[in-house]
Amino acid sequence: MWPKVFFLSRRVILSKPFLTYEEQIELLKSKGIKIIKNKSTVEILQRENYYRVINGYKDLFIDKNSSEEQFIEGTKFSEIYAVYVKLKVYQYFS
Repeated sequence: MWPKVFFLSRRVILSKPFLTYEEQIELLKSKGIKIIKNKSTVEILQRENYYRVINGYKDLFIDKNSSEEQFIEGTKFSEIYAVYVKLKVYQYFS
C-alpha cells in the first residue's frame, strides 16, 4: 500500500509512522544489518538521522538478489556509517 501524500506549498510530504531510535535499530536489524553497540548507534542516529546515513548510501549494501529490501549478509551499521563519514569529509574538502 502506498503511503499517504500531503502537499504543503511546493513540498511533498510522505506520511510514515514515527519510529523511536530503538525501533529504527530494530528495523535495521530486520533488514539484515548487524549492530554491535546499540548505544553508539542511537547516538549516531540522533546526531545524523536515519535518512542521511541509511537511505543515502544503502544502495551500496543492498542484496540485489533479494525480493525485499534486504542488506548483504554480514553488513554492519558501522560500515554504512563509515562510508557516510568519508563522503561527508570528501564533500567538505572539495
